[in-house]
Amino acid sequence: MLKTLQTHPGQLVYMPCGDGQIIAAPEVAGRIFAQIDGFLLHRLDVARLQNPVPNEFNNLGGNSLWPAPEGGAFAYNYHPKTNQWYVQDAIATAPCRISAHDDSHIIIEKEIALRNRKGREIRLRFTRRIDTLSGGGFSGLLYTGYKTRDIFTPLGKFSVKDFLLAPWSLEQFPGTDGVTFFVKVGDEANAINLDYYGQPEKAPRIENGILYLELSRRVKFQAGFPVVGKPEFIGAYDANRNLVTIRTAEVAPGKYFNMADNDQPRGPWTAADMYSVFNGGELDFHELETLGAMPEENGFLAESVLHSQTRFWRGEATDLKKMLKNNYGVKIE
Repeated sequence: MLKTLQTHPGQLVYMPCGDGQIIAAPEVAGRIFAQIDGFLLHRLDVARLQNPVPNEFNNLGGNSLWPAPEGGAFAYNYHPKTNQWYVQDAIATAPCRISAHDDSHIIIEKEIALRNRKGREIRLRFTRRIDTLSGGGFSGLLYTGYKTRDIFTPLGKFSVKDFLLAPWSLEQFPGTDGVTFFVKVGDEANAINLDYYGQPEKAPRIENGILYLELSRRVKFQAGFPVVGKPEFIGAYDANRNLVTIRTAEVAPGKYFNMADNDQPRGPWTAADMYSVFNGGELDFHELETLGAMPEENGFLAESVLHSQTRFWRGEATDLKKMLKNNYGVKIE
């Protein structure tokens, strides 16, 4: 799969980091990929990359930046006339341009217009700054990592009565069976929000401030992790790929709101998640997601910024489990 990505005609920018590379794909809608020792870490839909299906969302994988909310009255993923779920071309296909880069960072951006479920249009600048993260190595393990500064800058005055907007980073990986998701929380009573769709096959469990969820191909669900629960990081241990992924995000200034893909019958202020996990069920992939907030100035949208970090380790199961236990307090059986 890495070779397929490398031979894709769109421009790729490679930034060495640790035992691998961070790969920015500005012409693939501004997605990010990573590899360790020639092994592609993210999901990549090779068939759709080589032969995109017209008039349909081609979910290619990697780390992509989306506008929240997905559902509800202010949704960006429901057509205002047909009410059908869709991904607007500004997010799905529009390429980014490179405004700066060197061996350790790149800035990519594009100016886009989006229409929400109310039929109102917003114009904004979509910017991603990607920096490599060194110094994450542990004995016996291969490592790479990066951080992003994802920014939505309104190009004009847009009232918060007509729009909600926050950056939402979706990082996608192949597989569900054999994957254990975890999140460290400070307030166990407010650790998880399951008011999206579907339910985990096994109920989540919490031990010493770590919440665990077993992913599965037999069910499809999404779960959020509220700001009030004081989550510190999310991650996944993939036993089949000998891979550990950990993501962190900074609490963003502004208001967090409900970004779930449902009708949100109680309104947009009934949830405030800063992380989420998507278990694709039969789709056989999962996502580790970070969410920003919505700042406003005098009743208008202000620039929103999401700071995230992603770290990866590959190696033998015993070494991965030891690293998780000793450094993150995560116990994988």
